[in-house]
Amino acid sequence: MSGNFVQDNTTPNQENVEFNALLEKSQQSMLESKLQVARVGGYTKKSVEDFIAEMRQSVVQVKAQLERQILDLAAEKASATQECTVLRAQLKTAVDTLAARKTEKRQDGTEPSAAEQELIQARAENERLKSKLLEQQANAGDQKMYEELLKQKESELAQLSQTLAGYKDECGTLREKIDEMVSASFAADEEISALRQQKDNVETKYQKMLLQMEKANLELAEKKQDISDAEIRLEQKKQQLDELQSQLDQAKLYLEETRAQLELKDQQLAEIQARLESELQAREYWHMVTNELDEGRRTPEDWQEGISGEKLIESLYMQFSQLRDTVDYQKSIISEKESLLAQFKDLENETAALRQENENAKSVIASLKSSFEEVMEEMDEQSETLNRYISRSRKDRELLKTALNSRHKPLPDNPEQAAQQGSLPEDLEAADEDPPSEENAMPPISQILRFDNARKIIPLSDNDKGPAAEKPDEGKYNPLTKAADI
Repeated sequence: MSGNFVQDNTTPNQENVEFNALLEKSQQSMLESKLQVARVGGYTKKSVEDFIAEMRQSVVQVKAQLERQILDLAAEKASATQECTVLRAQLKTAVDTLAARKTEKRQDGTEPSAAEQELIQARAENERLKSKLLEQQANAGDQKMYEELLKQKESELAQLSQTLAGYKDECGTLREKIDEMVSASFAADEEISALRQQKDNVETKYQKMLLQMEKANLELAEKKQDISDAEIRLEQKKQQLDELQSQLDQAKLYLEETRAQLELKDQQLAEIQARLESELQAREYWHMVTNELDEGRRTPEDWQEGISGEKLIESLYMQFSQLRDTVDYQKSIISEKESLLAQFKDLENETAALRQENENAKSVIASLKSSFEEVMEEMDEQSETLNRYISRSRKDRELLKTALNSRHKPLPDNPEQAAQQGSLPEDLEAADEDPPSEENAMPPISQILRFDNARKIIPLSDNDKGPAAEKPDEGKYNPLTKAADI
């Protein structure tokens, strides 16, 4: 009878292998279909909040499902306990009935003993008749009568011998039936003990699975919080990066304009320097003319022309002084621009550091995603294992009911025992009226968490841009504003 029950020989490693195979087939794009990518990079806040809300709702559903399964198992346990009590009572009644019937059969077995005594008496009577026949051999008239009486007694003796043999055969058959019924009752008791042990094992494994499920829920909440924090930090870093990139582009544009202005000033300065050299030559000529006038070798018209040339030289000298001041001012601007370039190089280094932090944040998100997938795989495996145990328990219950129907058949000469044994399958059916159906079995977590395929997780690349940076504070120091003022 014990061969009818399925033994659970699966190890935890085999269950993990089955779980991994199921996960690879059913949850390839489970998380990648949740978060919606923003237009400028990253993930939208609404998609993250929706994802967190759906995850919380799914956890609540899983918790409710587990509580419902616990209630079903508790009801099943109570039903099985009641069923075992009824079976024990019926088994005790059957054993008592079998013992009573065995006693009756033993009492019936005394009848062949009485027949043997009658046979012995018949034999003694036969011997007596034989002796009487010998005594009366002399009487020829009575000899024939005694011979016929002897034949009649011998016929009765043979008939009694056949009756005794029939009684012995019937007694042996009854003993065999009693032994079979006793062995069947012992086998049924062993089957009930095996079912009780399997039920206890299922309850123990179920409690372990509940503890693992609670631990997985806690880990899931921690992972979701880590993902939310990483998303916030990533958005802040991207905003800082966009702000620095905008400032760097403006500074580069302003430096290009400044370089063009400096080149124009250098060209103007070269032209003024050429004019100044020509004016210096004219001034030397003026000194020479002045010397000649002092010597009285020039006319008053030449003197008037020399005065106008001196005024021109003075005006050119003033322009040269202004241009020299302009050149000095431009040199100071160039030095300030060089300091700005150094500052912007530092900003570029900070930008590179921010990009590195962005890559680190992406790796953290990928790690969190992998951990979340592992947690979901474990939850699916646990629900699948629980359904398998429930199905096996239901199958064992059906096997027990079939075995009891086939073995506990009523004897035709004992109506009371037949009625008691006939109630065994009915009690089993009453205890199994509401078994856990396939619809009440726990579905996989991948079916509870219905993700939207329109959403997808896309890792951030180096060229991704975050949301538009906010305007910098006007009261804060800005090198671009200072350069423009200069």
